[in-house]
Amino acid sequence: IGGTATRSNRFSASLDSQWEIDVWGRIRAGVSASASDRNAAVADYASARESIAAQTMQAYFDLVAADKLLALYGRRLASFQKSFQLVNRRFEAGTGNLGDLDLARTDVENTRAQMAQRKNSRDQAARSLAVLTGAYPDANSPANSWPSLQRGVKAGIPSTLLMKRPDIDAAYQRIRAADSRVTVAHRDLYPKFSLTASGGNQSSILKSLADANFNVWSIAANLTAPLIDGGSRRAELGAANAGAKRAFANYQSIVINAFREVENALGSERYLLSQERSTRKALTAARSAEARIQRNYETGLVEILTLLDTQRRSFNTEESLITIRSLRYKNRVTLALALGKGL
Repeated sequence: IGGTATRSNRFSASLDSQWEIDVWGRIRAGVSASASDRNAAVADYASARESIAAQTMQAYFDLVAADKLLALYGRRLASFQKSFQLVNRRFEAGTGNLGDLDLARTDVENTRAQMAQRKNSRDQAARSLAVLTGAYPDANSPANSWPSLQRGVKAGIPSTLLMKRPDIDAAYQRIRAADSRVTVAHRDLYPKFSLTASGGNQSSILKSLADANFNVWSIAANLTAPLIDGGSRRAELGAANAGAKRAFANYQSIVINAFREVENALGSERYLLSQERSTRKALTAARSAEARIQRNYETGLVEILTLLDTQRRSFNTEESLITIRSLRYKNRVTLALALGKGL
């Protein structure tokens, strides 16, 4: 059979796409909500960083205080041991009694036990600081002396300074995000207009879909969607409104709490400073009394109970001074954090 064989190749390509025409600004509101969410997340991250920095600084001050208290108890033990030796010499000379010796020994052993407790507290403070700095929690973290606290807190701090607080900024950004979501939910009640495109070409060369004559384009309006959704869009709008009210209430709560933190820190600054000054004066008086009563005991003018009580009072006052000073440093950190000044 003779003839001519014909072979035909058919190539086809099709593309179906849809673009919504943002007539009501629904998409723009959604983008705005996402941007505000991102800003809130950035502010949350900044708030977390500042919180960790504040915890680290306060842990360092705890360690400095623990070091100083441990050194204080070392001096306290040496002082009571000296008193015990003095009582023991008087006892051996026949001018003292066994009861005085037992009292002096009691203070020595009690202080020795308290030193062990202070050493444990110091090691725990060092481990806490090490963990906050990302190191292994050993007890070898170093601590230097207190930094300077000569500069006081200025009066008349403006309330607008609190706007720099990242937690307040995060709450504000969440209000903006919630407000934008209300807009999205409200615009969802309106019909959506969309462009649909479909193209096909049975040849080896595809036509451009960007046809200026709209040969491959059609416009479809989903006018019935809001009418047959069973009220779900209106429910979403109600939920979005509730979310916006919740975001605003949360913002108010955070701002009021920020003012409370500032007021507490400012009040503590004044009271702790006054307390430190009075305690310093008390320590000076206690040390003077201790030196005088020790001389009187050596000459037999006072009893051992008076001497031991005076020594305890002197060391207890110095311990209080160290604790108050530590609280002042930690409160300065709290104040800086409350004001949003950064650390």
